[in-house]
Amino acid sequence: MKTVHKFPLNEFGDGGVTELVIDPNAEFIRGALDPNGVPCVWAIVDTEAPKKVVKLRVFGTGHKLPEDCFYYGTFQAGMFVWHLFRIYD
Repeated sequence: MKTVHKFPLNEFGDGGVTELVIDPNAEFIRGALDPNGVPCVWAIVDTEAPKKVVKLRVFGTGHKLPEDCFYYGTFQAGMFVWHLFRIYD
């Protein structure tokens, strides 16, 4: 069954990686601060699909990106603008 889930980004800021154990084909639909100011990502996941570790990383504007990554969204936290990417090893 496909549903939308919210995942807090436990490592926020340049260099921090958040590892989620989820459907590897999850469709990330939004990165933003939730009403409590916690940086989160929302994704459409298949709750019946096998799970795999998916790595997300947030980068500041102007910072170097890894070679193998996929952009999901941009959000602002105070005076900072952050960009959310899925990274691959």
